[in-house]
Amino acid sequence: MRKKKSFKNFITSIIPYFILLFLGFYRTRVFIDGLGDEIYALNTLFYQIFIYLSLAEAGAGAYVMQLYYKYFANGDKDKIISTYNAIKRWLRKAAVAIILIGIIVSFGLKLLTNNNLSLIYMQIVFFLFLLKNAVDYLMMAPKSVIEADQKVYVINFRFYLFRIFEYIVDIVLLYFGVNYIYILIGEIITRFLTYLITNKRIFKEYQWLNDKPKEITKLKGVSNIFWLRISEAVHFNTDIIITSSFLTPLLVTIYSSYNYLTKYLTDMTDMVGNAITPSFGNSIYKDEKQNMIRIFEQINITFLYIAAFASSMVFILGNAFVKNIWLTSKYGMEFLAFILLVVNFFIVIARKPLNGYRNSKGLFKETKVIVLLEAIINLVLSLILVKPYGLTGILIATTISMVTTTLWYMPYYIYKKDLKTSVSKYFIRLLFVFTLTALISYLGYYLINVFNIHTIWGWLIFASISGIVLILFYTVIFYLFFNEFRETIAKVKDLIKRK
Repeated sequence: MRKKKSFKNFITSIIPYFILLFLGFYRTRVFIDGLGDEIYALNTLFYQIFIYLSLAEAGAGAYVMQLYYKYFANGDKDKIISTYNAIKRWLRKAAVAIILIGIIVSFGLKLLTNNNLSLIYMQIVFFLFLLKNAVDYLMMAPKSVIEADQKVYVINFRFYLFRIFEYIVDIVLLYFGVNYIYILIGEIITRFLTYLITNKRIFKEYQWLNDKPKEITKLKGVSNIFWLRISEAVHFNTDIIITSSFLTPLLVTIYSSYNYLTKYLTDMTDMVGNAITPSFGNSIYKDEKQNMIRIFEQINITFLYIAAFASSMVFILGNAFVKNIWLTSKYGMEFLAFILLVVNFFIVIARKPLNGYRNSKGLFKETKVIVLLEAIINLVLSLILVKPYGLTGILIATTISMVTTTLWYMPYYIYKKDLKTSVSKYFIRLLFVFTLTALISYLGYYLINVFNIHTIWGWLIFASISGIVLILFYTVIFYLFFNEFRETIAKVKDLIKRK
């Protein structure tokens, strides 16, 4: 049953994802062409600032998901209702705090940008931007329940249909040069309708969810997740803010464009993770330890496979896509910065199973020191290196902060301290796959430059051939070297046969 639900969750997410992928790239191109680098860079900056403001939520969502997994595994409806009411109240308070703090922060926007826009205009846009995202906090509580129960496929069609509609409306308005203020107003309305209709379906599925709770769950463990959220905010969002503050809107656009490319691929892996994390969370509380470890190892090798394939594709095709197909050579990234971007991308994907295990098991207190240390190293080194080395210096800081902290400590703690098993196999496997990926990626990058591809059809043909060759190559290598990968392939075959 867990496999079926995971499969349904993935399929109903991946199909609309590809539609949003193509619409998203086109929307970015229209955004830059229609509103210019300054507005696009400002919009990108707002996303980064919002991540810090969203720390008001303090990680309660992740903490509650861990409780939901346990309560659904035990069939405890009363606990689910109590927890749902607790997180609903918490998120509403967070939304109010985000807007109020955001208004205060808006008076200092000139310090974070190097553009020629007026402060009043930036404040209006920022307020609407905050309001749009606050809708999520005000109305997202029911969605976490259906996600924890592994039934998100029930609402995926409705949810993504509205997202697609939002993208299309944005593209039309941007194409005609409509002021960004009106575009944000349209997004607020669309997002509100999305949750209104989606939540109606959720309450139909869980009619008991609106029952009066016997008590309200106290979210006592949230403080430990708060440090995790700070680390994630610094790791994923400080780079753009520092670039905006110390460098130029053009460099913000360049960095955010490459980030946009890797983000969509990361989102794809998140869909895999979101599809199987509730199932894995369920197995933690139901299965025997050895079976749970076997499932965890299968998830680990699957994400290493994805990291190898996705990183190779980005390294081989990314530069040519951004400079020759999507945007122009004006938005090309320096080669060393590009290498570091892909290395960070590989690490982020490869360690997702570890983060998923931590979240499912609730190991937030045990790992909060190391994730906070990663954040501090990242921030300090970024500020030191941004002036002499620019964007490359910021990416160097991000790489060093990960390699010296969570990249080694997270697997060490999970394997040695929690699972009580050897961690050496994990590190040997990680090093082997990373080295193999680096060699194959460089070979592919050399070939695409030899062929000097500048047309969309040439790029598509080369991308198709590269994708097929890489899938075959990595599948054979992983199948030969990793027993867990063979077990995963066997599971997929069995699932397809039964379907």
